Amino acid sequence: MGALFAAVLLYPLDVVKTRRQVDVDDSKEDGEQDAEAKAKAVELRKKKARNMLVTCWLIYRHEGLEGLFAGLSSKMVHTVSSNFAYFYWYSFLKTAVEKHSSTPITTGMSLLMASTAGALNMSMTLPLEMINTRAQIQASDDESSDSDDKTEAKEGHRRGMWELAKEIYAEDGLQSFWKGFIPSMVLVSNPSINYTIFDKLKLRLQMSKMAASNAARVSSLTALEAFLLAAIAKAVATIVTYPVIRAKVLMQAQKKQIAGKQAASGHHHHHAEMGNSMVQVLRRIGELEGPSGYFKGCSAQLFNTVIKSALLVMTKEQITKYTMRVLYLLRRNATPQAALEAAKA
Repeated sequence: MGALFAAVLLYPLDVVKTRRQVDVDDSKEDGEQDAEAKAKAVELRKKKARNMLVTCWLIYRHEGLEGLFAGLSSKMVHTVSSNFAYFYWYSFLKTAVEKHSSTPITTGMSLLMASTAGALNMSMTLPLEMINTRAQIQASDDESSDSDDKTEAKEGHRRGMWELAKEIYAEDGLQSFWKGFIPSMVLVSNPSINYTIFDKLKLRLQMSKMAASNAARVSSLTALEAFLLAAIAKAVATIVTYPVIRAKVLMQAQKKQIAGKQAASGHHHHHAEMGNSMVQVLRRIGELEGPSGYFKGCSAQLFNTVIKSALLVMTKEQITKYTMRVLYLLRRNATPQAALEAAKA
C-alpha cells in the first residue's frame, strides 16, 4: 500500500520524467523543416528543460489535469502487480534456499535472490510498464504549437489501457510488449547497487555514532538519518544506471509504422529513428544530443525515485525499530500490553 500511495502521490512527476526522457533533440536531422518551425521546436524544448514546474505547467496548459495523470490506472495496476510478483518470487527463492541449505543466508546470497526475483518480476510485468509508458507520452497534437487554448488540446481522444494494448500488439505482435527487455534486465542491478550503498553508509554511520558515544551496542537510525542515507544511495544508483533507463524508455516509446498507415494519433515527442537495440539507442543519443543527452531528464528521475525510495526506507526503518523494541521487551517476560505501552513511550 505504501508503494501504491507514493506512486499516486508523485505521479505527475512521473509523467514529467517520462516526457523529458522521450523528448529527443533531432534538430540535426530536420533538414526539411523550415526555420520558423525549427525555432518554435527549439524554444519549446528550452521551456521544458528549465525545470519540472515549467514542464508541469506546460502539460497542464495544453492538456489539463488529465495530462498530468495520463496513464494513472495502468501505473496503479503495474505497481500492485510488480510488488506482488517481486515479493512472491523473493519469498519463494528464500524458502527454497533455506530448505536446501543448512548455513545462514549471506548478504551476497540475499542480493542474488533479490536480483533474480527482480528479473522474474520484470519479465512478468514489463507489458504493463510498456502500456504505461505509451499512456504517459500521449499528448495532444496541439502541444507543439503556440496555442494558449487548452480546451482545444483536450478534445483529442486519450486512449485507455485496452486501446493502447491493441495498438502495441498491432506493431509487432506479442513481442512488442517486451520492448526494452535487455535494458530492463540490466536495470535489475539498480536495487542491488542501491541497497549495497545504503548498508555501507548505514554501517559507517552507526560505527561513528558508537565511537562518539562509547556505546557498547549498535544504535538504530533515526527517521531523518534513514531518509538521508536512502536518498543518497538511491541517487547514486540512479545516476550510475540512468543512460540505460533513458534508453529503455526511448525503446518503449518508439512506435512502428503499421502497413503504411500513419502511426497512432497523438503528438510524437521524438521523431528520429533511434534503433531497435539498447546499444543502437545509446549510440543515437550520443549522435543527436551529445554526452549530456545520456542524462536528459535525470533531475526529474532523481527527484521522483529518491523521494519515493527514501520515504519507503524511512518507514521500514521505523517499523523495524519498534518491532525490535517490542520483541526485546517480550523476551524479558513483559506482558504484551506492557510491551506495547513501552514501545509507544
